[in-house]
Amino acid sequence: MSETVNTQEMAQILSEPIFTTFGWVRVGPTDVNWECVELEKHARKKVKTHPSDAVFRYYDPYRGIDIYLNTDLKSYKSNTLEKTDLAATLRQLARATECANKSEKWSELFANEQRNWQVAGLLFVFNNDGKYDKDFATVLMEVQPSEVPVAEGQCVYVLGPRDICYLNTIAHDINARRGQKLLPDQEYCGFYYPDLEDAIAAKSRKHSAATIEQMLSPWQLLRYDKHNPTGIQSGYYFYYRGQGKSVDEFKYLLDYIFKYQLLGDLDQILIRMPFACAEAVAIFERSKIQYQEEFWSVGNASPEAFTERLKRIACNSITPMEERFSAVEIGMKKNK
Repeated sequence: MSETVNTQEMAQILSEPIFTTFGWVRVGPTDVNWECVELEKHARKKVKTHPSDAVFRYYDPYRGIDIYLNTDLKSYKSNTLEKTDLAATLRQLARATECANKSEKWSELFANEQRNWQVAGLLFVFNNDGKYDKDFATVLMEVQPSEVPVAEGQCVYVLGPRDICYLNTIAHDINARRGQKLLPDQEYCGFYYPDLEDAIAAKSRKHSAATIEQMLSPWQLLRYDKHNPTGIQSGYYFYYRGQGKSVDEFKYLLDYIFKYQLLGDLDQILIRMPFACAEAVAIFERSKIQYQEEFWSVGNASPEAFTERLKRIACNSITPMEERFSAVEIGMKKNK
């Protein structure tokens, strides 16, 4: 039993530093149960409570409200993960999410009643031995929507093993770059949100956290303002989860950069790729040459000026960070 508890604690140990780096805040108690307010609907005959392993909060700049993630933290060895009933796990999380949006007790434990807010569900699935080699997204797609009845207007999100590896790598990279003074402190950074056709991002929140939708997207942009003796240097770290196997793949990223005018006169953009193929950096350089040949007249810039802008976009691969934990070691640390 103690080893099982220690195994589950691995997800707790890993999740908080990741989410903190992305600007989330853990609120309220951890590993707590609270009463179900839909006993009949949720068929709660014996167990009449829902769990909250941890609850995290961030501000959504598009919706203008606080989002609370009622989080189910799972840690599995690969052979256990393959046997896990994902539909049942997600069904319980969907029910807990519905109740959390209605429960006075949940609100007392976690929410700031002075602000507008909504609760979403988050399933965090960590593979603690690093041996799970299946496509978790494909496995997840086998779960039928009818098996997980999410209440209208509510959402349940899933971070699988590869997502967690990717986000953990970004978190380590951001913190390492800060330690090397290549990135400023968190108060001078924020994740970038463009204005969309049907949603305008709030401009009053300069140092924005990453939303769960952004964390699950193909890329995440961290905007920074670095204060130097000569002034403020601004730029972006453009984290990209693709492999960079083709010129067209990179030209799509360049299109995004120029569409949203991210490359100002003093800005620099560094594309960072945890899952890059071996040739990604070379392919990126070829893509810049082709992009210049095809689109150099953007904004009526001269070819020389456009070349200078492209020189301020660089690309690097970074080593993925796959964490390993020992249940015995965790138990020994707790007993010290």
